[in-house]
Amino acid sequence: MPLTTPLAHRTRTPASAHHTPARRILAPSSAKKLSAKKTPLKKPVSTTPSTSKGWVAQSDPRNPNPPKNEIIPDWSRIPYLLWVKILREASYPLDDRDKIDWLVGASRTGSLLAEPALSVLYYRPPLLTRPMAHNLAALLAKDPSTTTFNYRAKVKKLDIDVGEIAAKTYRGQTLDLVSMVRNLPQLQVINFHHTKDLAPYRQLDENLRWQYPDSLFDALNGIPSPAAPMAVDVVRTDITKLAAWRWNRRMLGDLTFARIKSLHMSPAFAGLKKLSFVNCQVPSLHIHGSVDDPEIRAQDTAFVRALADAISALPSLTYLSAETSTAVNSELLSLLPKTLKTLELVNCWEVSGEDLAEYLLTHGRELEHLSLQHNQSLNLNFLPVLGQSCPKFKTLCMDFKYFKHHEFYSDGDPNYQEVLGVDEIPDWPASLEKLELKNMRQLSAEAAEMLFQSLVDSALNLPNLRHIDIKTMLDIPFRRRSTLRDKWVVKLKEVFLRDQADPKPFFTLRDDATNPTNDKIPRGTKRKARTSRLSEGETRRSRRIATQISNPPSREGSSGRDLTPESEASSNERAFRQGLCATVEVQLDNQKPIERTFGMEDFLDDEGSNDAEDSDWDGDVEADTGYAW
Repeated sequence: MPLTTPLAHRTRTPASAHHTPARRILAPSSAKKLSAKKTPLKKPVSTTPSTSKGWVAQSDPRNPNPPKNEIIPDWSRIPYLLWVKILREASYPLDDRDKIDWLVGASRTGSLLAEPALSVLYYRPPLLTRPMAHNLAALLAKDPSTTTFNYRAKVKKLDIDVGEIAAKTYRGQTLDLVSMVRNLPQLQVINFHHTKDLAPYRQLDENLRWQYPDSLFDALNGIPSPAAPMAVDVVRTDITKLAAWRWNRRMLGDLTFARIKSLHMSPAFAGLKKLSFVNCQVPSLHIHGSVDDPEIRAQDTAFVRALADAISALPSLTYLSAETSTAVNSELLSLLPKTLKTLELVNCWEVSGEDLAEYLLTHGRELEHLSLQHNQSLNLNFLPVLGQSCPKFKTLCMDFKYFKHHEFYSDGDPNYQEVLGVDEIPDWPASLEKLELKNMRQLSAEAAEMLFQSLVDSALNLPNLRHIDIKTMLDIPFRRRSTLRDKWVVKLKEVFLRDQADPKPFFTLRDDATNPTNDKIPRGTKRKARTSRLSEGETRRSRRIATQISNPPSREGSSGRDLTPESEASSNERAFRQGLCATVEVQLDNQKPIERTFGMEDFLDDEGSNDAEDSDWDGDVEADTGYAW
């Protein structure tokens, strides 16, 4: 079934109709098998019918070895919203055709899953190809009274690839975005994106050949189109209440920041909570001359202030994202609203650690999340003021992998001498929940130990911390690096990692525990269960012994306030055991971060390769050369 084809027929089934069995949800790889014939089902026969829930499959002559007493739950008792959550988790993300086909197949299994599956599919319809986008527009143009479901009310988000969908035609027609918007009363997010804006960020000057149409803004604000006849009832004039929007500098056309500010004050944009802007470069980047020229500097200042005014026009804004923009500097940070809860900076090479520290001191009272990715001049100099300036802070995610500005120049190195100084001791907020520092470099061994020790010393004051992921490159001799790795990986896990207890075995030796209804247990079940328990116990015991040998426990036990030995603690004090983190990952190596990390899939042979010419070496050495390759 194509993405936009409605069901031909729908039968509503009340929740209390237990006589309608529902088939199981199949895996995505089994989507093509959803049309198989049904297996007749009957009600279970049990000595305790009051506690029986579900269906017992009858014997099928096509299956010579059917499972005995297989219980199939009564799927009709699961509510609609829970089905939506289950199907959304099972199919996320909808980024390939197999997952889409599986979700469509799930909607065809019966009336029970039809609407939940289609609700998941149309919540953020995957527009992978131009036919998908145009078929969706055609479906939304139909009168909802003529379709099985009201598809217009199901669409909440639109993710449109400008280069493949919006800027190209399908059967001689461009995608009618205006009609789509007018037919979507529940639309909250429209995300226009282009692959040229993605890493490695070296196509930022190329023309995208598409601009935001003015008619789109009129449609969002419910302004009727002058070309549309007023007597047509299918054209909506309701106002779309957007929750998130993304501005791309190359798609603005003649739009100025003053015009964007007025749009932000319009009914459609006034309630924005999340705003992103991409590729906003100051004028001096494209002007020949010195940045110290007063005239050029005045243009940059006016540009930054106009952008800040457009951002400040949104009273409900809590999430701000900036990607690949030189306009993000100390001046812009000082002009941002103080109500932001999330700040995301991606590949903004003008902002530094000192700039961010000043921003946190003046604007950090409500800040909860920082996502700082690939910012070439941004180090960790702001950590000493993080705790005192951000009392509500929860997550810090940073990636120190940088990208070259030019293809054949090595200009992707950090623009700072060190990522963190030895005397710059971090002040961790008590509300911290997640710490992620990846691909760090320009870090000395002493500074690395200071960073790890600051976490250990603050363990007592970090009750909400659940995730630690730190990866850094240390340019020191491998023996010393190995010593530091062995010391701090073990210590951080001892202090923060949660104890993972093995689950109890399912089977026990008591009949009443495994079979409360006193049904007859198949012969051999007890013996197999006991054997399984013994093998699991032996495995756990051997694993525990190995752990004690490599990592001896502390003298105070392993639960509650477990303490490390005095020889491993600083100032002859024992470290407090927090023991609440589900993830503690610490990597210390000397591998320099690169733009692209190759994996095993990059070295596989092509499907059409000649196996005879590219077979594995059999060990024979040709006598004439003496070489094995």
